[in-house]
Amino acid sequence: MLHEVQSDCMQSARRHARENGEDEALTEPPFLRDWPALTMKLMILHAAHLGVSALAWTRGLHQVARYKGLGSEGLKQLYDRTLPQEVNRMFKPFGLECEMVEIYVPTNFCIRPVDGTYHVSDKDGRELGIYDSFEAAQAMIPDGAHELLYEMHGVRLGKADCAAILEKGFAAWG
Repeated sequence: MLHEVQSDCMQSARRHARENGEDEALTEPPFLRDWPALTMKLMILHAAHLGVSALAWTRGLHQVARYKGLGSEGLKQLYDRTLPQEVNRMFKPFGLECEMVEIYVPTNFCIRPVDGTYHVSDKDGRELGIYDSFEAAQAMIPDGAHELLYEMHGVRLGKADCAAILEKGFAAWG
């Protein structure tokens, strides 16, 4: 699950051009318009390499809440329109498409993969243990563990899909 897909560099470039009255087209840094697609290509390739069954990202409203309303229209545009459109365009040759997926998100514990092990911590970040497998880490989740179900944009990736993505890759541009 991707919690954030933004480019501080590109936001700064746009802001600088606006504040200085510059023609954005003339001062545009490389990849200003392409960074969402490039980011998703990288994340999808990484997901395929890991063999995960899905890749999801937060919705615009999650980001609006995270940033307390700052840039709400831009966040909704990026997360709810631009990213799904880019993913659909990239996945068309593979017969896949973006869809809504449900993800359980822990609220009072965390399992983090670190160098081939899994670290379990409580809501305050105190480490509760380190385990060799995800299953062993799940078994050690503290009593009263709580998760919320979120509906997010995402793509489901079967083993054959991951293999095809890794074999064919994505076009560098477009």
